[in-house]
Amino acid sequence: TGNNYDMVLLPALAYDDSLNGKYIHLRMEVENYSRSDLSIGVLPDTNNSDSFVSMATIHPTANNTIQEFFIQLSGYSGSANRLAIKASVTSGTRWFRINDFSLTNTPYPTNIRLNQPEVSSTEILWDRVFDSTHYDIWYTLIGSDEWVMVESDSCKVMLTNLLPDTTYKYVLQSRNGDMECVERMFSTPKYRNLPYCDNFDSYNQYACPDGWKRLSNSDSYPRVLNSYGINGTKALDFYGSTSPQIFVLPEFDVDSVQFLTLDCQIYSQGYYNYHGIIVGVMTDRNNINTFVPIDTLLHTRDYVYEKRSVSFNQYQGNGKNIALKYFYTNGRYYTTNIDNLVVKSCPNVIFSANDGN
Repeated sequence: TGNNYDMVLLPALAYDDSLNGKYIHLRMEVENYSRSDLSIGVLPDTNNSDSFVSMATIHPTANNTIQEFFIQLSGYSGSANRLAIKASVTSGTRWFRINDFSLTNTPYPTNIRLNQPEVSSTEILWDRVFDSTHYDIWYTLIGSDEWVMVESDSCKVMLTNLLPDTTYKYVLQSRNGDMECVERMFSTPKYRNLPYCDNFDSYNQYACPDGWKRLSNSDSYPRVLNSYGINGTKALDFYGSTSPQIFVLPEFDVDSVQFLTLDCQIYSQGYYNYHGIIVGVMTDRNNINTFVPIDTLLHTRDYVYEKRSVSFNQYQGNGKNIALKYFYTNGRYYTTNIDNLVVKSCPNVIFSANDGN
């Protein structure tokens, strides 16, 4: 209530040094952020609320929204071991909700997030807090007690060799620091079935299609674009001088791409003989340096969709990731669109003639 305080006293903590310099992480939701503050500090005399010493104050910035806060305690050098949280409001009656509270000796990452999980890999990203530079990521299958640890000296890590259609859990910690108390989860998708068909009409403008992966120095290209598909619908859109521009197709459960074919229709919005698409295969769908060209889709004119087909029967490698790579020549870059893409298996037929004919 207005001009009054609610306080919660945490359990006694076992440590030999001061709370000064330690880190607190929490998630909080408030009813009215403009009239509400939260103080964290110590209560040397557990029978006297007036002995509270504030070491940090949190100021929410939104109503009815879970916000994440990471703070370092300071301003107290005593030996009291009773940490307290005190809420205050300037008027009316307001509520606070706190979740995922932790006290650590070292900071761990915040704003932890995933890029869209793929069949066999996913990328985890986070924001650096204070001076942390080295991290350990632990992950395991749901229901398993066998954890795998991956190290990172940056603010991201790629988990590979994952199983399809499987749920994992993971936690992060700063190197030689405290484990984060929150376990997060992600699920890998299933392999896509063949034949795979996509006219891209179900995706939003500028989106990356489901299961596809954009490898580019631009956050905008390649993409899905309205109005330039066949009959004025949506299509893939490659454009500009940004290089590389690669779209990696979804993952298929195949032993080899050698017996696959790719059919599509391509469209040029100008300078048709200066740009097009290279179809290739990648052993690592996250590494553009593994791209091996198979065939080139060229235009013969502008403003007309043209059918093209690519066979992978000459490919001798072990890559399983089909990819589309935009190219242009002589500085004449313009737009290439792709629509009605189909990937299908082509039977491996072996002919035998024992009669010499």
